Amino acid sequence: MPPITPLLLLHAGLLTLAFQPSYHRHRQQRRPPFITLSASTSDKPLVAEGIDIQCPPPGIPTPLAQGCLLVAKPWEYNHFTSKSCLFLYKYDPETGSRGVVLERPTAFTLSELAPPFSSSVFSNHTVFLGGEQGGDMAVLLHPYGQIPGARSVGGGLFYGGLKGAEAMLKEQEDGTADHGLDPNRFKWWFNYMSWGPGQLEEQIANGSWDVMEGGKEGGEGVAGAVLRQGIALERELWKTLRRHYLPRETGYDENGEEE
Repeated sequence: MPPITPLLLLHAGLLTLAFQPSYHRHRQQRRPPFITLSASTSDKPLVAEGIDIQCPPPGIPTPLAQGCLLVAKPWEYNHFTSKSCLFLYKYDPETGSRGVVLERPTAFTLSELAPPFSSSVFSNHTVFLGGEQGGDMAVLLHPYGQIPGARSVGGGLFYGGLKGAEAMLKEQEDGTADHGLDPNRFKWWFNYMSWGPGQLEEQIANGSWDVMEGGKEGGEGVAGAVLRQGIALERELWKTLRRHYLPRETGYDENGEEE
C-alpha cells in the first residue's frame, strides 16, 4: 500500500482535510523557521518583542472571554495541550467554545496540503495543528479588519475572509492598490480544540488552565503572540508566560518543570 499524505480540500469556501495515496517518495520532514522570543530578564520580556500580555492580579482570575489566551498548567498532560498556549477565538456559554493550539507546526506548507494554493501568496505558509476536533476544517487568523468577509474574534484578530484577502494581496502584488496587508501576518491551522457549554469553565475550575489577556501598555497584545509563525519547537511562549507572567506553582520550578 502506498503511503498516505494529507490533502486540504477547498469546499464551499472552507478548507477541509482529506487523505490521498501518494505515489511519490516520502518527502523529508521540514521544520518551519524558528523564532526565538526575547531573552530579556525584565518582568515582561515580551514587551521587547512588541507583545503586551497582562499579568493576572494575584488572587483575581482573568474573566474567560473570546480573544483571550489559555495557558496550560504545568501538570496538564493532554497530548494536544501539554505545555501549550491556546487562543480562544470563540466563547459562548450557551453554545460552547473553540480555540487553536499556538505551538504545533506541521511539516507541511499550505500548497503541499492543498495543491490549488500552489500559486497563492499563502502557498509557503506553514500549517499548524490547532487541535483534535473540527472535522479537519482549516482556521485562518490575521489582524486585518478591512478584509471583506473577515469577522472579529477578539484580541485584535480576525477570522476568515480568504477570498477578500487573496484579492487584496493580488492587487498589492500588481501595484494597483496598497491595502497595507502583510502576507506574513496570516496564520493557518487545521482543526481546533472545542468545548461544549460549561466544559471549559469546568476545566479552569479544576485547575487545567490559566487565562490571560492583552495588556494596556501598548504593543500588540494577544495578536502579537498568536501570529508568530515559528514559536513552537521548544514551547518558548509557554515557558516565557509561566516564568515571567504567572505565579509559580507548588512543586514546579520557575519554568514550569516538575521539581
